[in-house]
Amino acid sequence: MQIDPVPDGGALARFYREDYRRDGFNASADPADFPWDCRNRLSRGRALRRLVERHGRLPEQARILEIGAGFGHNLAAFREARPQALLVASEADPSCRPTLEKLGAARLEGDWSGADARRAIAAYGPFDVVLLVHVLEHPADPDALIRSLREVLVPGGLLVLEVPNEWEREVRTNNNAPHISFFDRASLGRFLEARGGKVRTLDTCGPVVTPPGAPWKRAILTATPAWLLRLAYRHAMAPAVRQPLTPDERADRDRVPIPSYDEYGGDRLWLRAVVGFD
Repeated sequence: MQIDPVPDGGALARFYREDYRRDGFNASADPADFPWDCRNRLSRGRALRRLVERHGRLPEQARILEIGAGFGHNLAAFREARPQALLVASEADPSCRPTLEKLGAARLEGDWSGADARRAIAAYGPFDVVLLVHVLEHPADPDALIRSLREVLVPGGLLVLEVPNEWEREVRTNNNAPHISFFDRASLGRFLEARGGKVRTLDTCGPVVTPPGAPWKRAILTATPAWLLRLAYRHAMAPAVRQPLTPDERADRDRVPIPSYDEYGGDRLWLRAVVGFD
């Protein structure tokens, strides 16, 4: 399912370059304490890495590409286990550069939707793993995105996806608007298989969500302006999502508890898939 009308491509490019990471808990990262500046983001990256290790081969010198790499926490989690890996980050927002540069040997290129950036990124490939984490819901043409990424995977390479497990309230309150395509578990599986993907695993993951059962609650969510819902959502979620280390925790980082994003099944907030292509 997609929104109608789909926003203009130029307007979308400006939004992701200039405004996307300026709001709520996405607004900043701390290069001095990267990647531990946000234990939630690091926890997600570790969960994605473990998923790849369970469903495919991750060579010591793997080539790993992330589209929409953000501040680089997912790639940093792969670096922990594969210090010799070549990491390539595609990211349109220049505010992410300071933390992406902390990845050391990683290569940083621009927006994958631009032909020049795609050519520059492809020169580092082909890739063993491509990460597409909360990206597929954003482009106007997700089909073209998947087809372009198939071309830069090695034979037997893996595409790792995470998208929102959408239901009405999440669509209207999500902090990362504008989402253009909306998926549930069945529709995401059909979408990937129709484009030649062999789905190795597809499940819900992350925190459990429970849509409101009371009719009056559903009515309020339907009637309330989306901007007001998003404001309340960001206010409630930001302290829980962004949890930088305290000075005492910095001294013993390995013992710091971080949230587990390795929880699967049932009615959870996100969908996570590992896909191969013939």
